Amino acid sequence: MPVFLISFDLDRIGSNYTSLRKKLVGLNALQAQGSVWFARHDGSADDLRNHLQECPDHNDRLYVGMINVDWSAVNMGAPGRWLREQVVAPGD
Repeated sequence: MPVFLISFDLDRIGSNYTSLRKKLVGLNALQAQGSVWFARHDGSADDLRNHLQECPDHNDRLYVGMINVDWSAVNMGAPGRWLREQVVAPGD
């Protein structure tokens, strides 16, 4: 199952943030940084975005992208370990 990076920038944190957070938790997503999450999802980035997009307001930003085997990070701690375990090279 692919792993996606989800990032959002909410203009004003409030009830919509709570709704988005509930949806992410419902997906068993892992909060990597403040507004950056990793989630395993059996579908496309569009499908995942569509699932989440009703939460932010019209002026908020939401990004969803699949993470491939070529990624790098510094000082990510537990989220970095989780990502290393989840994103496996094809054929491994």
